[in-house]
Amino acid sequence: MQKVTNLMEKLKLIKPTIDYKEHVLQTVQEFFDDNTTFYWSWWLKKFVDNYEWRLKYLKENESEDTVSEWYVPGVQYVLIREIDNKILWFINTRFRLNDSLLQHWWHIWYSIRPSERKKHYATAQLFAVLKFYKDLWIEKVLLTCDKVNIWSAKTIQNCWWVLENEIIDPIDWALIQRYWIDINEWIQKWGKFFIEYDNSIELI
Repeated sequence: MQKVTNLMEKLKLIKPTIDYKEHVLQTVQEFFDDNTTFYWSWWLKKFVDNYEWRLKYLKENESEDTVSEWYVPGVQYVLIREIDNKILWFINTRFRLNDSLLQHWWHIWYSIRPSERKKHYATAQLFAVLKFYKDLWIEKVLLTCDKVNIWSAKTIQNCWWVLENEIIDPIDWALIQRYWIDINEWIQKWGKFFIEYDNSIELI
């Protein structure tokens, strides 16, 4: 088991709110300034363009009744480190997958704040994801990453996600690795370790 020393810090998953506007925009700016995260910078720019509209859009996408066409319901979260109230990462979750998402995409996407990388928070966020889906009674979760993203792949593998196959991204033709995790099997195998993480991450 990979030894990590800072993951018992008190963390919380929250939905972006108007109160966190400055925190979110500062984090987005950091992504803009980092030239290794072009895609996430483009996606997160939507917060900058109109923060209030973006919050409304995310709220509508939480419900089957109001989700945008071609999308499935889900929730946008940010992970907060309570000691300094700093945003560590963004995560977008999906409650379910349609046929297209199952074949080419994922239940979740996420990205670590550039200044907080290589501190094992990527591991923390994957445990936070397990807590989120466990609370939703979803047993199997799909996560993908570009094969060239070696550090992300190592993090996923260190958290015991299982590689199913590799596919070609239909948009940019990148080689994508598809990883699954069975949460119930994982808890049976690593139950004590999971409880420690479960108690250290608050879902709001």
